[in-house]
Amino acid sequence: IPTIELDTLDVIAHQCPVISQSVHAILDAYRGQVFTAEYSIRTVGATQVIDKVSNTEIMDMDVLLERARNRVEPEITIDLCGPGCDRIQIFLCDPEIGKPEWMAGIVERIRWIDGSGMLPNAETVAKLGIEKLQAGQVMDPFLLKPQYYRGSAAEEVAAKLLPYPRAE
Repeated sequence: IPTIELDTLDVIAHQCPVISQSVHAILDAYRGQVFTAEYSIRTVGATQVIDKVSNTEIMDMDVLLERARNRVEPEITIDLCGPGCDRIQIFLCDPEIGKPEWMAGIVERIRWIDGSGMLPNAETVAKLGIEKLQAGQVMDPFLLKPQYYRGSAAEEVAAKLLPYPRAE
């Protein structure tokens, strides 16, 4: 059986009703971080083509916002889409979190494309899977592994407590 590997952020980006040239797809990674990838959008004939510009990463929310701010001109809107947007909105509104002055100015530049419509759905997964299958982008199912971007909370606590690396 052919196996297709898909990134959840790719699915979200392809569901995003984007009218600009780029978008950051976002998932909440908890602990003040998000999973994110940047996509460029272009029109070829009557078709909208979405290309992944950056690898999927896990990063602090303030780092994502600073990167987005630095990558585009001051008058251009920053599109953020996906179920992680609500976490960034909460972060930006929290008066308890010390934020640099530039961050207050970025809020009016962000176009929030979030909500339940941004949760990955089976139709988009199937569409992207068929495209990869037709392009011959299949893999051995025994080589498919989940991508972990950080250790679990328990592993992080254990690493702080252990004075030296454990032998395996």
